[in-house]
Amino acid sequence: MSETDVLGMWLRKARSDLLAVANNLAADETPWDVVAFHAQQAAEKALKALLVHFGTRPPRTHDCAALLDMCLPHDEGLGRFQEACQALGQLGVWPRYPAFRDEPSPETVRALVWEARDLVLVVAGKLDILFDDPLPPPSTPAASQEESP
Repeated sequence: MSETDVLGMWLRKARSDLLAVANNLAADETPWDVVAFHAQQAAEKALKALLVHFGTRPPRTHDCAALLDMCLPHDEGLGRFQEACQALGQLGVWPRYPAFRDEPSPETVRALVWEARDLVLVVAGKLDILFDDPLPPPSTPAASQEESP
């Protein structure tokens, strides 16, 4: 299997996680824990694809911040995602345990969803693997008002 095949597999999985996020955000009732989990998973898989590209076998971890730290020596521009990766790491834990004390607000989860999406798209662009974005950017209040009759 070629590196391109492996990279494509990681990014298809990341895209599937973004699609799960999009489907859940469109639901009548949003399961925020599921949205949080899939946002974290999308970021994790994108970072693991990048590690493969850099010739490093991805470790068995769900820690997005640690994965990003492994990528930074190869691409310092990814540093803008450090804060988001730290927070996404917590999103990966929260849904798994029923008594998690610091449950994030829907607004926090939503903001981190867009960070995860941006990270996936940046990585896909760096790897020249393009796909349709299953999670289009949120509409702004001004844009929504313009669309109203």
